[in-house]
Amino acid sequence: TGLINQALINIAANDDGGELDPHGADQRGNPLGGLLFSNAFAQSGGNPTSYVQAIEWHNFMGGGAFCLKACDPSRPNAARYCEHIYDRIGCNYNAPAAYKPDVFESCLGDSQDFP
Repeated sequence: TGLINQALINIAANDDGGELDPHGADQRGNPLGGLLFSNAFAQSGGNPTSYVQAIEWHNFMGGGAFCLKACDPSRPNAARYCEHIYDRIGCNYNAPAAYKPDVFESCLGDSQDFP
């Protein structure tokens, strides 16, 4: 999660953006065929070259902010933690964080509440 000057990555400064997710209206992904893999899940066994597909994830970009959340497919409620139906609400609702300019924060914490 973070704040961006989206004009620097060819997104209009006044564009409120949207959501990318693995489902889309036709269940084939938004964008079509969109896949996300991670080596952060326990199934990777700490091996940085072993990747697991995140079945549930979402990515928002626009309105000067970005966020990406990938939910561990081996854990219960992955679909609930990574809801993809709140497209128009954006990062503040789907991936709450302390969005501050020029700040990088990283932490381990509890799973957030379901949206």
